[in-house]
Amino acid sequence: MDVRLNKYIADCTGISRRNADALIQEGKIRVNGKLPQVGQAVNPEKDKVFLEGKRLLPQRKQYIVFYKPAGYITTRSDPEGRKTIYDILPNKYQDLDPVGRLDRESSGLLMLTNDGMLAQRLSHPRYEHVKIYRVMVDKSLTMEILKQLEEGVLLQPENKLAKAKVKEVRDLKTVILELATGMNRQIRRSFEALGYQVKGLKRIGFAGLTLGSLKPGQARPLKPYELKRFMKR
Repeated sequence: MDVRLNKYIADCTGISRRNADALIQEGKIRVNGKLPQVGQAVNPEKDKVFLEGKRLLPQRKQYIVFYKPAGYITTRSDPEGRKTIYDILPNKYQDLDPVGRLDRESSGLLMLTNDGMLAQRLSHPRYEHVKIYRVMVDKSLTMEILKQLEEGVLLQPENKLAKAKVKEVRDLKTVILELATGMNRQIRRSFEALGYQVKGLKRIGFAGLTLGSLKPGQARPLKPYELKRFMKR
């Protein structure tokens, strides 16, 4: 069955279809030894597609949940020599990329995949995938502070209100927050603006996923029902 060339390239490499079209336009793709056109269709069973001389074959899609410990950055390498999640990620998952990020001192749930299209959809603010965090601060919370978090804290330089839904108050210094969208380091910066210091930040949920029984540094494949739900997003 024929498929569009950009989809085939995206399935083989994990990049977006737009970036696949760019590769075609740049002359980096060959189909059966010839330069193809954007919008062209190919038959995966008969046609041979090459990227800069390397044949492209469809990847087996993988989707995992990873429990990121604090003290690791969410990147493949770091010029400052800091530890990254790839220093502890199991070898069989080294080719996967994270969907979103957690800052160095935060812990908790990361989803990783080699499905570039799904990752793009899950990361895009337009889709408002819910993220849930357990936050511990340095002093007692008040009703006024919790109300301010829900109404919004003005953050700079974005000059935007950062809002968070208070789902649960665990104790005087621990709260569960829900974010549908988020700015960089939103929770830490919001509490700092309100005169608090975050002592612990853990993501415990993302788009319906949870850590379950995972321990820091462990990973698991998505369960069939989880994967089916994501395919509909």
